[in-house]
Order: sequence, then structure tokens, then C-alpha cells
Amino acid sequence: MMTHYPYVITNQYATQVSLWLEAIKRQENLVVLSAPRSDCMMRINQLQEDITMQKKVFGSNTDYFFQILDINPLTIEDNQDLSEYLVDLLNKNQKLEFSETTLDSWANYLNEKEKRVIFVTPQTEKFLSETSMHVLRLFENLFNSYFPVFSFLHLCEVNVVHERNDAFVSEFPKLFQNIFYYALYNKSDTLLFLQYLEKKWNFIISSEVKQNLVHECGGHLWMLKEATRQIKTGNMEYQHQPSMDLRVRTIYQYLHMDEQKALDKVVFNLNDFSPAEIQDKIYLQKINILDQTNNCTISLLSEYVQNRQTSDNLLLEQGKISLNKVPLDIFLSRKEYRILRLLLKERGNLVTRQQLAETIWQEHQEEYSDWAIDRLMARLRKRFQNLSLTPTILESVRGKGYILRK
Repeated sequence: MMTHYPYVITNQYATQVSLWLEAIKRQENLVVLSAPRSDCMMRINQLQEDITMQKKVFGSNTDYFFQILDINPLTIEDNQDLSEYLVDLLNKNQKLEFSETTLDSWANYLNEKEKRVIFVTPQTEKFLSETSMHVLRLFENLFNSYFPVFSFLHLCEVNVVHERNDAFVSEFPKLFQNIFYYALYNKSDTLLFLQYLEKKWNFIISSEVKQNLVHECGGHLWMLKEATRQIKTGNMEYQHQPSMDLRVRTIYQYLHMDEQKALDKVVFNLNDFSPAEIQDKIYLQKINILDQTNNCTISLLSEYVQNRQTSDNLLLEQGKISLNKVPLDIFLSRKEYRILRLLLKERGNLVTRQQLAETIWQEHQEEYSDWAIDRLMARLRKRFQNLSLTPTILESVRGKGYILRK
């Protein structure tokens, strides 16, 4: 028979979750911002089972139920789509012990029985675009129409309250009433997790190895668990195992491009932060990827940033582009190749949007749009990532153009 191991009760969990529940008790919505691929979703699962914590905050008069929403914005287009989707989910929720055919009937039942449903939306940042923001509008309509029966707990892995998202977030103030940061764990909570793994896996980690794990993995439990698993199997050189490389790379790539740029500058001790980049740096501090002295709390992530391919080996010679002497013509589309060739010719200098249009469309410049240019530049940045080049070497100058940094 398998032994059931309870969730780790960290100090951060106890403190943060009580704040979340207080917001829910006030009949308000909330957003929880966390580091990429952190265990925030695991804490939601823990919260669903933590009846003691719920009773402590909510009392016994009203019952609260958590329901995960995994919505594809391409399939939920209007209120009817959302209503049908929610009715199906609620009917399948065995804890509610009820079934109905319409959302109105569900709302009436829940209100009469003094029950509340909190919809949890993982990766809410996927709705922050022109093509997907209609889902947020549907959420807010739902909240207003059936208040106080339904509310939302949004989980995000990027800083949705950054000014770059103002155009989306400002439209839905009720959905973003409360902002919380679920940071990577501090040292004491991280050591507590390692003790949990020792007990669960029935082995001992030396004090020295624990300190090394905290230094190299910070408070990121996804990394810590894999590193500890490697150690248990006798592999003390866990730092650069493929499974660890994957985790470090994934954490970095799931940061917003501007957050990556801020992290790069911190790691390389650069101080030329724009006002927007300062916001990104503060956010990285709040989620504990950076500490308050601007050091990266995950040394393996810092090493990854330092060792990423620089642009020094990206060359333009006799009209041909190469990286580490490897031709790039097979890796880039014709338009991407033209853009990069122009940027390399003007390296370090501003390339205007007009210059880009002349290069990309040549005989049909009148057909270009700023949107089309931005889409192509976004694709080029993605190519940089695939080639292990830091996308921050391509800098956008708002309203003017782009600079390829040396």
C-alpha cells in the first residue's frame, strides 16, 4: 500500500493563502503572480484540500468550492459558449452534488444553499492580447451578472500589472482587484522542503549538499526536486544533467522578453535600466528571482544567462550571415534574412521602420504596416532564442525602429 505524504506547509503558504482567502471572503477577485514553472498551481491544489485553513478564514456559514478553468480562447467566443462550458464543469464537480442544464439555475441553487464557486484560471496572461481579451470581458460579465456566487482567482507567470499590459488590464478593474505575489521560497522554507524529500524518499542529504542546493536552485521547488532526485540516484554532478538544463532553460524562456532583458542586465552588472525595465527588475525581486541586493537567487539561472550565446559570433561577410561560421540562410525566411542583414550592416545604430519597410517589401512599400513589421521582428526574436542568442540584443525604440546591439 502506498504511503500518502501530505503537502509541505511552508510559512509562505500559510501567510499568502490566508490573504487570498480574505479577498475571496470580501467577494472580490484576485490575481496571483508567480515565477515561471513555480509550484503555485500545486498550492492551489493544496488549498482546495486545506479545509482547516478555509474554515479558519471563511467560518462555517458559507461553503466555498474551487473550480479550475482551462479555457481555450479560440473555442469560447461569447457568453453562451462560456455558460455551456461552465454548466458542464459544474455538473461534473462531485463535491457540489447537483446537476442543472443552465447557468442561471446553477447560480440560483448555489445562492439558495449559500455556496460560492471560485474559478481558478491558470496562465491568465494568455488572455492579454487583442485576439483573446474577449475572454476577460466574458469573465467580468459573469462576475457582475451572478455576484456574489462566482468569483475568480487568476494565476499568472508574467507581470500582468506592468505598464505594457495597461491597455488590457485597465479595461477589467474588477478582475484585477487584488494583486498578490507568490515568490520563490526563502531559505528556511526551502530547507523545510528538502527535509520533506528526505522523509518521502527515505535518504539523508548532508548539510553541505543542502546549502549547495539552496545556492544553485534558490527557492524553485521544481529545480530542487529534480536536483535531489539526481543526488538520490548517486549523481552528485547534477547541475548540468539534461533534466536540470531543461528546467533552467524553461524558467528563463517563460519570462517575458523584457523580464529576460532586465535579468540579463543584472547578471552582467549593467545599470542602464529604462523606467519600464526598472518595473521588470522590481517584479523579479518581488517573485524572488532577484534578491533585494540585485543578485540572482538561482545561481544555475545566472550561469545560464552568462553562458548564453552572445552576438559576437553573428557575422555579415560578403552579404552572407553566419553564426559560429554556420550559414543561417536555411534557418531564416527570406524576409527575416533581409531584416537581419540590414540590422547587421547598421549594427549599433537605429534602423528606422521606413528602412525596414524598404528592405522587406522593396517594390511594395505602400503595403507595409507597423503591425506587420512588429510581427516580423517578434518572429526574428524567436529565431534568436532558437539559435541560443539572447533576444535582448534586438532593442525596440518605440515609434522609431530597432537597434541590433553589439
